Amino acid sequence: PVQAESSPAASTATAPVQLEPAPPGPSQIEATEAESSMPVSEPAPPKEYPLADMLNAAGTTASARAWAGLYRLWGYDSEAVTDEQACAQAPAAGLRCIQAAGSWGILQRFDRPAVLLLVSGEGRWKPVLLTYMKGQRVGLEIDGLELEVPRSELEKHWYGEYRLLWQTPPSGTIALRPGNRSNDVRWLRERLARILGEPATAADPRRYDAEMKAMVESIQREQGLTADGVAGARTFIMLNNLDEQANVPRLTMPPIEVRE
Repeated sequence: PVQAESSPAASTATAPVQLEPAPPGPSQIEATEAESSMPVSEPAPPKEYPLADMLNAAGTTASARAWAGLYRLWGYDSEAVTDEQACAQAPAAGLRCIQAAGSWGILQRFDRPAVLLLVSGEGRWKPVLLTYMKGQRVGLEIDGLELEVPRSELEKHWYGEYRLLWQTPPSGTIALRPGNRSNDVRWLRERLARILGEPATAADPRRYDAEMKAMVESIQREQGLTADGVAGARTFIMLNNLDEQANVPRLTMPPIEVRE
């Protein structure tokens, strides 16, 4: 009998077929490379508001808020709206006002928070609270909003007008000069002795004598003030700086950030 041969078709039908994965096409390669090159997402930086825009947006409450902020730094409340009202309130808190024009160097020497008059892009004066200096950056409050800007940006809008508060001697005297006799003279003598490291001895410690005048002149020369021997606002400011009074706010001591 003739034996039928098995057909090639039948034998190949039963063999397992090995399938190789198809090479990735161009679109798949591009997608894979794009995914691997995508940067890791990071939190967006806080939005910065240009100083010029914030000055333009500041409203009629800017002056009251600037003064309220300045008094707050000294530990007092204020509802003053104008410079006159704010300065009239100062003596009751043992403070006085300086309203003047000067340079950035003067503000650095005084080292006090201050209300600055800045000029907006619209040409209007806008009171702004200068709260601290940190290197080449400064802290501001504009109509109640806080921001930090480069000092160079601030100086584009500032023409030297400023207002600040300073602390008087205990009895509220605004100037002491040779020949005066009071408890504030005694206070000044003790303050000078502590700063200069000298004993506070005098036949009459309440009298502003020649020895005390010489001590005041020494401090004035050292601090770049006119050495006239009269202790006025600028001399008292420098004395408080040198004596590091804890209750006196400073520009070079920024607020402590509390982190939760």
